[in-house]
Amino acid sequence: MASFASRARRVADAPLSTQSGSPVLGAPPEPELDVHDIQGNGLGGFNKDYQCFLFLRILDAKAARTWLARVVPRISTLAEIVAFNRLFRSLRVRQGIDPPGVSATWLNIAFSYRGIAQFTSEELAQQLQDPSFQAGLFNISTSLGDPENRASWKFGGSEDTDAHIMLMIASDDPAHLTFAADRADSEIKEAVSSSGSPGLEVIWRQPSATLPGDLRGHEHFGFKDGISQPAPRGRVSSGALDFLVPRWLDPSDPDALLFAEPGRALVWPGQFVIGWQRQNLNDPVEPGTIDSDSPNWAKNGSYVVFRRLQQKVDAFHTFLKQEAQRLSKIAGFDNISGGRLGSMLVGRWPSGAPIMRVPDHDDLALGRDDLASNNFKYAADTRTPKLIPIDGPDDSFPQATADFEGRRCPLAGHIRKVNPRDQDTDLRSPIETLSKLILRRGIPYGSTTDADRGLCFVSYQSSIISQFEFLTKTWVDDSDRPRPAGGLDLVIGQRADSDRARTAFLRSSTGNSDSEPLVALADFVVPTGGGYFFAPSIRTLQDWSSR
Repeated sequence: MASFASRARRVADAPLSTQSGSPVLGAPPEPELDVHDIQGNGLGGFNKDYQCFLFLRILDAKAARTWLARVVPRISTLAEIVAFNRLFRSLRVRQGIDPPGVSATWLNIAFSYRGIAQFTSEELAQQLQDPSFQAGLFNISTSLGDPENRASWKFGGSEDTDAHIMLMIASDDPAHLTFAADRADSEIKEAVSSSGSPGLEVIWRQPSATLPGDLRGHEHFGFKDGISQPAPRGRVSSGALDFLVPRWLDPSDPDALLFAEPGRALVWPGQFVIGWQRQNLNDPVEPGTIDSDSPNWAKNGSYVVFRRLQQKVDAFHTFLKQEAQRLSKIAGFDNISGGRLGSMLVGRWPSGAPIMRVPDHDDLALGRDDLASNNFKYAADTRTPKLIPIDGPDDSFPQATADFEGRRCPLAGHIRKVNPRDQDTDLRSPIETLSKLILRRGIPYGSTTDADRGLCFVSYQSSIISQFEFLTKTWVDDSDRPRPAGGLDLVIGQRADSDRARTAFLRSSTGNSDSEPLVALADFVVPTGGGYFFAPSIRTLQDWSSR
């Protein structure tokens, strides 16, 4: 199981929740989530090494509803995800290894705008008022900076190839995944209309899996992925401290009201699931309002973005090598290598260690330490946090110092672009950054030798426009934002014109005020399919299937 087997966290022997701990003084009450009604991958995360995505089109709505009635009992809920994760962690702590034979297979489902319209009615689909969701990814693609390559997408490049339904299947065991995917295929084929014609068709089947060996948990460029995620607020039972995301900061720590663990900000669940309190733009602790524009049937649902992103691995590393050779002749960049340059552009070393804490070299121990590897800021010095009592060494790694000018982590560094943390931006204050964060549930596809390899990017949010698209259009693909300006994100950034050249600016750590432009002439990440979807609640799925 990727989320635990791939990590060696110092909190391994800590309690599974903080029910027996002390409440944080001044903390607001957090809502008890509808864990039996919310699909599990968003707030909970499948965290499986093997996944398969099936993309379907509806040919006959009645037959599709009959099919859905068979599938709904197997849709994995947040309650099931949380229970399994806690069991797995408990056994792993006691046995000291990943518990053999303990595995699970999960299934979730999501619908595009046209899928909901086909499945129910156009009027009901229009009640989801996110304009980008209604338009579909194929109509929005170029505004995200994508090249004009939609005609060659595997699926989703036009209204004719737009997937109406996305099935997400995940397992700890590849044989179990194959069984579940084959079962889904059979049931789809058995969904026929009254005249005997197919009710559904599979237009694309996307297998995916974590990379093998030492690359487990990494993406194809070679960097550990999925490290920094927001921590959704909320409880999974009536227990006052039975939080969805355990709290590792001691109640007396100054950041205990704001973070679940060092660097992992607490965010109100309405940013990811409809029908709950959203982030308060004036106060990061107190809850904001519940969105009143969404229909009742959308409560406990989430918007899901899927992007099939092909990674140009050889081109990326060739670029790093050539540019490092050029930069090494410039004062202040004398000792730079291709590996270090790549880590600067990402913001982390391949191990996951942040360059804010170790700017000159990778640190495998820091990369393995889940608490320390995410404990850093940009605008202020970072201090050693006070944690609840746990076994293991304290955070003795070098602390990050304030880096307003981007001398440690470039202002255009990928992780800084998509989450500027405590630094001021083009928004009113860093508090508003919390409202832009998304939950990422991606996984690689393709082997390390395949020409077509990359990332199945999956994100959950309550607004495609103000979260996923904001991060992409306003920050990743804009040279001047988030302020202070530092150029484009050279890892995933794109330019929406025929000249695909992108520029980031690097500053050396020597104090020289000049910045050195770094120009990439081609994209290193190219979209080859995708769609905008909505993952309804279990209650809504049951209602739809019985129409």
